[in-house]
Amino acid sequence: MKTAAIFARVSTTGQRELSLDTQVDRTSSRLQSQGYHVSPEHIFKVDWTSLDLFNCPEFQMLRKWVLNKEIAALGILDRDRLNAQGLQRLTFLAECKDAGVELVICQGPPILDEPEGQLVELALALGKERQVLRAGQGARDGLRDRAKLKGLPAIPKNPYGYSWNKERTRLVPTSEWPTANFICRAALEGMTLRSICQELFRRGVPSVTGRHQWKASTIHRILSNPLYGGNFHALRFESVLPRSKRGKSYGRTSLRPRPLGEATPLVQRRRGTATPVLG
Repeated sequence: MKTAAIFARVSTTGQRELSLDTQVDRTSSRLQSQGYHVSPEHIFKVDWTSLDLFNCPEFQMLRKWVLNKEIAALGILDRDRLNAQGLQRLTFLAECKDAGVELVICQGPPILDEPEGQLVELALALGKERQVLRAGQGARDGLRDRAKLKGLPAIPKNPYGYSWNKERTRLVPTSEWPTANFICRAALEGMTLRSICQELFRRGVPSVTGRHQWKASTIHRILSNPLYGGNFHALRFESVLPRSKRGKSYGRTSLRPRPLGEATPLVQRRRGTATPVLG
């Protein structure tokens, strides 16, 4: 009996309504009806949202099986499970064709195999890329408008020593504010980052993460935040690709500080007036 593999994938909230186990069951039944055998080690169940499918470890293993002709067929629930960047999609389809691996689609139209079909697949892949890019740009525009037009924090996260009020319109001091105030005053008086850490430890003040020891990098991050000088800036960081990936991470999983001139000073606009969130 010929060996087949199954690639079950969810990539959006809507797709998660159809569980990975359901995808596997339906695909396995179709493959078995066509005379293929699927062993448990040839079943992949992945949650992968990025179109950079070649960075998915499970997909790389699948490609290896295809290139080494270890499988005779690949079963997927729908062709959209192979949504990827345009060239990646065409490359994988070409690898399957060259290795004689049959693509078994359980629902929806099959993947076209003729030269004209490759153009269709490329067009579909490029269309999906543009759709994802538009969605990402829309999300970024929404965060920027929230800060610039409404005077609301893009992501209402509480800075150390402050918390947002119920309306998310003003920052109010918390019980940690005296510590933040001490850090700023100590730095102005010439204390080094290391000396500030030691003094906080001597006083028994827990760190931002609740630990006994403070890190100089934490003190530096507080001192470099214009918030503690009286000005709150939204959108101070932007998502970027990491220098190296850990485990199964993908996409823009690292943050890079923006130049302060590119950040957005946050003010509340009411009745033609602009009021700082700190006052």
